[in-house]
Amino acid sequence: LRFLLVSFLSVLLLAPLIKYQQREVVEPIIVIAEDRSSSMVNSNNSTSDKLEYLSSLNQLVDVLEEAYDVNHYYFGEAFRKKDSSTNYTDRFTSYDEVWSGIEDRYANKNLGAIIFLSDGIYNSGSNPIYNGLSQKYPIYSIALGDTLQRKDLKLDRLIHNEIAFLDNQFPLKVDVSQLKL
Repeated sequence: LRFLLVSFLSVLLLAPLIKYQQREVVEPIIVIAEDRSSSMVNSNNSTSDKLEYLSSLNQLVDVLEEAYDVNHYYFGEAFRKKDSSTNYTDRFTSYDEVWSGIEDRYANKNLGAIIFLSDGIYNSGSNPIYNGLSQKYPIYSIALGDTLQRKDLKLDRLIHNEIAFLDNQFPLKVDVSQLKL
């Protein structure tokens, strides 16, 4: 009995460790972020174009769901899970909400890509160029909306004297640029 016990312990000590491997395959996550602000429907696109856009998006989601875990979100005033509403009623667009929402929800997860659908008009939050994303995943941007440039005036530069006395005339130089006026 003593011999068997010592032999068994020596085999356990000298034998290689018993390796146990479990393999778990996790599908990559594809996040679709769709702009639901009112600026998306302010363009002169016809309703048939909007219906074509929605059907094309649904086809894309159906194809992606075969190989990926697809999560669909709406954004505008807030970043939220896709719901059944089809209206574009958010008053402003905040890209900060999108990036922080994705970073919060998918930190340390198998995020494969982001599909970003927007008209490119943001009017809340910081400039998207300076968002500070970790960018360990590709971002595919799909531009929607009107691509025509509108008539516009812009005040580029204003040059003036730092000091002006009461009832004195002083020079003022204004640089103005225009687009299609």
